[in-house]
This record gives sequence, C-alpha cells and structure tokens, in this order.
Amino acid sequence: MSGRPARLYTPLTVVAAGMDKWLDIYSGVLLVRVLLSWFPSIPWDRQPLSAIRDLCDPYLNLFRNIIPPVDLTEQEQKYHLIANKLTVAREKRIFDQ
Repeated sequence: MSGRPARLYTPLTVVAAGMDKWLDIYSGVLLVRVLLSWFPSIPWDRQPLSAIRDLCDPYLNLFRNIIPPVDLTEQEQKYHLIANKLTVAREKRIFDQ
C-alpha cells in the first residue's frame, strides 16, 4: 500500500473522468483554432481546418456577440482560453484533494 486511498470507479466517476478528458481535448482544439485565426490567409474551407472550424465556431460564436473582434485577432477567444485554463486548474485542485 502506498498510503493513497484506492480509487473508486463508480459510474459517476467514470463519466466525470471522460468529461475531463473530453474538455482537455476540446480546449486543445480551441487553442489551435485561436492560433490559426491569427493567419488571415488560411483556407478554412479545406480539411482538416473546416472540421476544426465546424467544431469550434458554434461555441466561440457565443462570445463574438459579447466581445467584438479587435484587428485581425479574435480577442474573445484569447480571454476564454485564459479563463478556461484557470478554471480547469482550479477544478483539478479541488478534485485532487
């Protein structure tokens, strides 16, 4: 025994772990979308970029109405990613206790 309590694999913890992994992946895809939005000549109608756009834009459109784009960058995406990373870090600290 290593002194750590045994993990409890209930349906709720399995779903929570799956959602945590999905949010990590989705945050990474959002980060790619934000970084690529800085390059205006990228062809968003080609794969795999159109798949990234189709996956991310419905969520990002929620923020486009609140915070208008500044220059060629989409400022609301940067704010969201920073807030998301802070929230994820805080939640991990809470659940790891």
